[in-house]
Amino acid sequence: MIFPEGFTNSPGTLKARKPMGTEFSIRSLSDSCFPPRAGYLFRRYSLMSTPAQVRSLDRLPTSGTLIVPGRLDAEQALALASILAPRRITWLVEESVSITRDLETALQQSGHDGMAFSQLDEALPQVGQNLAACLEGNSVLVFVPGEVICHRGTPCRIPPATLQALFALGLPVSPLDISVPAETSLAIEPPSQLPSAILTFGPLIPPGEGSIARYRESLLLCAEEAFSARPFLGGSLAVAILKGLKKNASSHHLFDGTDDTELSFDKLLGAAIAFSRELKTATRKKRVGIILPPGKAGMIANLAVLLA
Repeated sequence: MIFPEGFTNSPGTLKARKPMGTEFSIRSLSDSCFPPRAGYLFRRYSLMSTPAQVRSLDRLPTSGTLIVPGRLDAEQALALASILAPRRITWLVEESVSITRDLETALQQSGHDGMAFSQLDEALPQVGQNLAACLEGNSVLVFVPGEVICHRGTPCRIPPATLQALFALGLPVSPLDISVPAETSLAIEPPSQLPSAILTFGPLIPPGEGSIARYRESLLLCAEEAFSARPFLGGSLAVAILKGLKKNASSHHLFDGTDDTELSFDKLLGAAIAFSRELKTATRKKRVGIILPPGKAGMIANLAVLLA
């Protein structure tokens, strides 16, 4: 284990330190693990997105609580600190995690204190009692997840053992989902109109009632809430499909597994438009039944009904 200066490692003892400054030295990922391109992506999202949005802030209690985000990068950490101001923040780190240099710098610039604990500590309830001092008044603890390898858009990036240790501290927990629309955006969504992140707070989990399943369920519900607020869902399905097909007319194809053939998007759109004209003359009813197997014919028929 690598400990920042001033940390101790006796069972049940809180690994505390002085306020974060330039000497902050929690182990960060080496360039061999994550290439410099990660920093480039961070800057690109910042330039091509709108500021982060926050939802359901009313679910965050006015009393002290441990905020556990499913993920956290440098930009999100600074946004969260701004949202929580003027409340006193203490960053909480599990001693074995690795964080990026961007996040390390953001924690330094935030001007808030930091604490660390070990998920292997045999006296986690005692550690939680010591941490309770950081929740006095309306102060908050914010857990800092480490870097993990996962699919894009994954809500929870905290290993189960770490989550279990967090709940063993016996503190009130406020789940926080941080969705990044750029990771799940459609081709028809303008990147410049997407927020860099959507922060959604879940209901408070009282001390002693937390579990991995309950936390993950809360994050999934928050992620669904954030996704449901995306502007494209309020538009027309036919218009959205039309935009997507026109944008990728000749570069994308539909592969039909029933006969191992393929059809480019421009030909697919042309056939659907032609069929939609036939449908208009055949019926004026608002509902049309389609009984076709999945494939080119089924796609053309469904799209033609939308266009008609």
